[in-house]
Amino acid sequence: MKQSGLSRLMSLFVVLIPSVMMAQVTDEPSAPEAVSGSADGNPAAVFTIVDQMPQFPGGEAALYKYLNDEILFPKQATEAGVGGTVYTTFVVQEDGSLKDHKILRGVNEWLDAEALRVITAMPRWEPGKYQGRLCCVQFNLPIKFTIVQPRKELVIKSPPSFPGGDLAMKDFIGLKLSLKSNAFVFDQEGTVVISFVVELDGSLSDAKVMQSLREDVDSVALGIVRSMPNWKPAICQESPCRAQFEVPFSFGAPPQLTDTADGTMPSFPGGEGELFTFMGKNTIYPMSAADDGISGTVYLTFQVDTDGSLKNIRVSQGVREDLDNAAIKMVNKMPLWIPAMKDGQPVQMQYELPVRFTMR
Repeated sequence: MKQSGLSRLMSLFVVLIPSVMMAQVTDEPSAPEAVSGSADGNPAAVFTIVDQMPQFPGGEAALYKYLNDEILFPKQATEAGVGGTVYTTFVVQEDGSLKDHKILRGVNEWLDAEALRVITAMPRWEPGKYQGRLCCVQFNLPIKFTIVQPRKELVIKSPPSFPGGDLAMKDFIGLKLSLKSNAFVFDQEGTVVISFVVELDGSLSDAKVMQSLREDVDSVALGIVRSMPNWKPAICQESPCRAQFEVPFSFGAPPQLTDTADGTMPSFPGGEGELFTFMGKNTIYPMSAADDGISGTVYLTFQVDTDGSLKNIRVSQGVREDLDNAAIKMVNKMPLWIPAMKDGQPVQMQYELPVRFTMR
């Protein structure tokens, strides 16, 4: 019998505690304890302790599944808010069939009746054995009925956010993409959507691709999410709560190599970490912008030549003149880069670099 919609709100916990779960081992063999009949191996005897206890076909896990699938939490008990443990007992016979189903200690008529109904409907068990011979064994099975209140939906008052807000996240993603050569070595445009959970401490977990573009591009987007700093967690009912979030990554046409062939992107000497360090030490916030409370991101475009020198440095998207000039001045201080490569040879390539100015 399958559970109804109402009964699925209930949680059924089954604890297997037979009279003795394991056979007792002694130095000298002794006769098992008998409930009825004789203790000399008489097939008519019903024992409580034997060498091999009877078990539900498939073992304990299968018994749990059977009970969870078949038991219905009685409607009357649900409405009355009644739960508890019903202690049942029955005899597993030599052929595995069950008899003498009884309630040892009940809770009330509704829960007792349901527990008795389900154990009576059980299939044949694997019988018990004593000294290698099949025998009848009494088995006690407690069944715990617990009412679980329906879970209330949490209302998110404040969604999770990247440190510094959406603009800071855009800058973070833009810089990461500009440093990931694999993201640009393809001729396909589209969007990858990454879903993840922002935990109570702001860390990100369970990052996965919800909308795919291509395996290598998906991997780039996943890598960027996994490298993000801790977020500000969502707020539910005045306290932090876990929340799911999705971020779209838009991939456009790749920057062109000199002859448009596939190749490797140019890179700052020492890699991404060294670039961040250099920018942090050499980007000077203009006093005029600080006095006016102006911040923002300047997007620079430049060409990395075959010898690693930077040429044609220009602003592709600016904030205002003083911040734009400060960004250009920082790039002009950069050492030679490692040029892009094609077929083992250095080639020219255009590069875009976001420079973020933030008031502190």
